[in-house]
Amino acid sequence: MNMRFNEDEAKVAEIKAALRANGGFCPSKPDKLPHNKCMCMEFKMQIEDLNYEGYCGCGLYYKSKE
Repeated sequence: MNMRFNEDEAKVAEIKAALRANGGFCPSKPDKLPHNKCMCMEFKMQIEDLNYEGYCGCGLYYKSKE
């Protein structure tokens, strides 16, 4: 599995600032629930799929198949 931050450094800085302001909760999720803490459960489940390739909901992380 190959994971990285988004290549857009300004977007990464914006998302990290939102995470700090939200107490570590994903800025793309409406509810502050335990499974929405970064790295959110939704993305953890997606990256378990060997065929999944793409960004997490907020765009902070990217998982590639290679």
